[in-house]
Amino acid sequence: MYNIVGYTTHLNIDDIGQGTAILAEEGIGITRITRLPSDRGTAAAYASFCFVNLYVPCETSQRQAHEHFFSVCLPYTLGSFPPNMIMGGDFQYFCVPLG
Repeated sequence: MYNIVGYTTHLNIDDIGQGTAILAEEGIGITRITRLPSDRGTAAAYASFCFVNLYVPCETSQRQAHEHFFSVCLPYTLGSFPPNMIMGGDFQYFCVPLG
């Protein structure tokens, strides 16, 4: 993961090695990388796009924390990024019924 020829790896990992990453082809012109303080997200700006990689585990006891993450933390962190967003990652949180 760390040394893929022709790519630059942007990591956001915690002290036990879990987190997110974005790989960008060398010379592609990434203008900014932001790492969420929770280690659960990495965002990269390229031209008029924002690429986001998130990890949101399915922990039912953490429902309020997840809602806060998506309604407050994520918009605040990504607010100054380009408006066109492509988001991917591991969204286990959505396996829990919201109703």
